[in-house]
Amino acid sequence: MINKFIIFDLDDTLVNFMEHYNVAFSETFKEIYGINSNLDEIDFAGKTIPNIIRELGELKGIEQEVIEKRLDNALDCIADKFFKSVSEIKNADKYMLPGVDELLKELVNLGFIIGLMTGSTSRIASKILKVTDLLKYFDILTFGEEAKDRDGLLRKSLEKARKEFGIEFTKKSVIMIGDSIRDIECGKKISALVIAVATGYHSYDVLKEHNPDYIFNSLRNYKEIVEIMVSDQ
Repeated sequence: MINKFIIFDLDDTLVNFMEHYNVAFSETFKEIYGINSNLDEIDFAGKTIPNIIRELGELKGIEQEVIEKRLDNALDCIADKFFKSVSEIKNADKYMLPGVDELLKELVNLGFIIGLMTGSTSRIASKILKVTDLLKYFDILTFGEEAKDRDGLLRKSLEKARKEFGIEFTKKSVIMIGDSIRDIECGKKISALVIAVATGYHSYDVLKEHNPDYIFNSLRNYKEIVEIMVSDQ
């Protein structure tokens, strides 16, 4: 086992299910809050689903008290709508981003400890991991309802890894991989090695402005990424 903890974001880093999220959010806001809305009206990247609901609701002029009162119902509704949309998938492979399967297989073979940290809820993320057959690669799973924000999710992930493996992962023994500026900011706060991939909402140039240690257009060149993980101290 290599005593490095690699933490992956899920959506737009490993997979792209945005068409299904868009359907789920749009139908949920209409059903729960009586408002027309689209997920792409806000910068949702790297945020938890509860906070996305809050931000989108505020943008639409929904009172905070109403947002919070109906939040649990909205979360359940989003998951139900997402499940319904995903159930029609015939080939889940098309939702996997380039290089993902090859990278994860290589990391498992090398003995890295691998975590998944996502702003998505456990119900939705577990469904994605099941239909894409990615669950088998991860030692630690942390979901959006487990903390208030990305920083809290990272603390929770590190705590789980410490309890599971008896190792205090710090600084460069933690490697963060994500597609958003919030992944970069989160990782830099603990001096982790941060690898950004421009496969999501934030462009290559925007990600670069936030000074990740490395940046790639995708995970397609997985061998170079593995080399960085193995050699960087």
